Amino acid sequence: MDYLVKIGESFINLINTGAETLIGMAKGILPAALIALVLMNTLVKLIGQEKVENFARRANRNILARYLFLPYLSNFFFSNPTAFMIGKFLPEKYKPGYYEAVNSGNMAPMMCLFPHVNPAELYVWLGVADGVTKLGLPVAPLAIRVFLIGIFTTTLKAVTIEQIANYLAKRKGFNWEEIETKKEKMSSMM
Repeated sequence: MDYLVKIGESFINLINTGAETLIGMAKGILPAALIALVLMNTLVKLIGQEKVENFARRANRNILARYLFLPYLSNFFFSNPTAFMIGKFLPEKYKPGYYEAVNSGNMAPMMCLFPHVNPAELYVWLGVADGVTKLGLPVAPLAIRVFLIGIFTTTLKAVTIEQIANYLAKRKGFNWEEIETKKEKMSSMM
């Protein structure tokens, strides 16, 4: 009987811990993410949907602009998770690479210089920085090196993901232009 009581108590503790986590998120990251989304959508409305989409189209022409500047600027100004929302303005065939660039970019490369980008993962960088400091080494050169290496590897991974996505799409018979046309028709109907 004691065994069943322990299982019941453990289950209730699990539920209570989940509830505490939910309340913590409801007070912390959820309102911040909601406000960031509202702010981004407000900026898009103020600037104009067409102007933002034209900017995204111009950014798509160049692979460096698409997978280096746009994701890093999105991470810097909108931080995680709102930086992913900028991807909605990109053509479908570029979204897998963009999302990879944003996801990889908001980790160590951006956090080591700009902690506001992804504060939830900041403890990783702080742990590395603490270890480097204990060795008697300066942290700033490491942060710059991590940032530069991160830019290179993130861009390389994004280009690789784009190539893989295009290969798989071609293999499955997807036509990106056809998908874009359907998407435009759906958005014009709304």
